[in-house]
Amino acid sequence: MEVRNLCVLSWNINSLQKWSTDVHAYVLENNIDVITLQEVGMKTDCLTLRGYQRFELSADLRTNTRGLVTYIKSCIPATLHSAYKVNGTEVLCVNVRIKDCVVIIVNMYIHANMLRSEDLPDCVFSDKSLLVGNLNARHRSLGSFFGSQNSSGFALCDIVDAFGNVQVLGNGKPMHVKGGRLDYALLFNMNEVQASADIVHELESDHFALKVTLELDKVCGPSTRARYRLQDGQHRQLINKVNAWYQDYKHSVHNVDQFYEALLQVIDHTLSKATIRQTRSGRRCKSAYFTDKQVKGWNTLLRKAQSRWSKIPCDIQSRTAMLEIAECMTDVRQQACTRY
Repeated sequence: MEVRNLCVLSWNINSLQKWSTDVHAYVLENNIDVITLQEVGMKTDCLTLRGYQRFELSADLRTNTRGLVTYIKSCIPATLHSAYKVNGTEVLCVNVRIKDCVVIIVNMYIHANMLRSEDLPDCVFSDKSLLVGNLNARHRSLGSFFGSQNSSGFALCDIVDAFGNVQVLGNGKPMHVKGGRLDYALLFNMNEVQASADIVHELESDHFALKVTLELDKVCGPSTRARYRLQDGQHRQLINKVNAWYQDYKHSVHNVDQFYEALLQVIDHTLSKATIRQTRSGRRCKSAYFTDKQVKGWNTLLRKAQSRWSKIPCDIQSRTAMLEIAECMTDVRQQACTRY
């Protein structure tokens, strides 16, 4: 699959078990490449996304670890970079290869007033990285106009000011139903990349989800990897050729690059008569969940209420109306989950 724009969904889900149906439906409807979830809880096996790789920092009640999960499309090469919890900071970093460069997806959850620059992963200061998650940071300059500022907010401002190669994505609208901005998308060492971050009104626990889009053509350049489509009857032929090649090759000592090049030569020789063209990863599944008229109607109401409230976050009346709509929408969603 040729990835031109990387689409990332980030959500402090506050229990994956409760909201797994909503995540599944939204991802299938919107062709999301990467999903990063925070505060997933103990039961994380309730969401199986076919065609996605899964990386996890498990929750642990003994250490007050809330848990992180990152899903990445199987057609995108990805490897675990690091996963750890230190001083109230939970970090899950995954290397993602897009075209001919590597971008590190950093999924983070930071407990209240625990943000410190020394606890951030080293990769954000040296490599192309997208940091997303709940940083629990409130500051006026970051869009938190409702409620008090906190120490994590001041720490985040210091990080942004001190480090020149960082972009704070989004328009500063409230990301939490109680007001303020707690969830962020930060782009490190990719100033040439065009990026956007938008609130996903359809996904709301006590936090709204965030959809980040990165235009990677400039930073990653054109892909040099050929894509082949197998013709009828070539599947077994390819498997036999690769197996025969590997039986001879495995007794030799080679590095990874040599192995990769040799494997490509076998595939290229076997499929030399195949049609070379860009192919999609598969048919997108049409989910009936978000096409349900009631769910769509309540999504529209919630979007309008959230939009009104975000313009004047200190307006108690508009906030109350939004919370009432969100509560009703939860019941509608649960009914739709039962139907579908």
